[in-house]
Amino acid sequence: MFRKLFLIVVVLTLAGCQIPGFTAKNPARPEYQSKPVSPLIQHGITKVAVLALNATNVEVDVRETSQIFATELQQFPGLRVFPAAVTTAALVQTKLQMPEEAHRFARQLGVDALIVVFITDYQPYENPRVGVMLRLYPAAGTSDEQTVARSTLAIERVYDSDVKTVADQVRAFAVDRDAGKSVMGDREYLRVMSKYMHFVADRSFRDFFAEAEYRGLKIGRGTMSDDNTKSTRETEAESSTPDAEAQTATPDGDERNTHGP
Repeated sequence: MFRKLFLIVVVLTLAGCQIPGFTAKNPARPEYQSKPVSPLIQHGITKVAVLALNATNVEVDVRETSQIFATELQQFPGLRVFPAAVTTAALVQTKLQMPEEAHRFARQLGVDALIVVFITDYQPYENPRVGVMLRLYPAAGTSDEQTVARSTLAIERVYDSDVKTVADQVRAFAVDRDAGKSVMGDREYLRVMSKYMHFVADRSFRDFFAEAEYRGLKIGRGTMSDDNTKSTRETEAESSTPDAEAQTATPDGDERNTHGP
């Protein structure tokens, strides 16, 4: 009897059927097994810094988020990423207004460009959801900062794990990150927010670079040429204060204090 039951389980599993009490291993997706070469290097941008800013009305650890995004970005071939901790500390010390002075801040850091990650939505509990807007700021020129055109390379995304396609992507990402070594398996990346944020960082940079390749931008140090049209989602994200932990930057220009008055 046991042998017959075992054979039935094997046949149904091979047929792709779901059996109560049994979970088939989620296959890895080739897209997450390696990271593509950044298209930014084609435009002379090889050294970059990453800065996360909170654009929500809830508390977000922007220091940890900046570190996670920098860690994931460092893995894309062709890029050298400025240490996230140094970037955050430099912003506080220089007292620059962000993102209005992002071009000048990039020049002060000695990088080719600054990528600002605005956290626009943040729900860290069961079925986590993170909204981000990524924008590229080429370093300002040394002679005439006013000639620097504002970058039009930007994307805005919401990664909601309650959506099946997103959850499937997270599981595929987890498999390629050896999630099987954890007792939680791929569920770890759907339950632990820091793990989920690694997925968001990886996925958003892939989407960001795909946008760069699609648009074929001509980006240079100190200048940027492209058509001058901007869609609604590409409108300049504005406002923040240097202390990223104390206040939030919002795309609509409002400033909110996440720690009360």
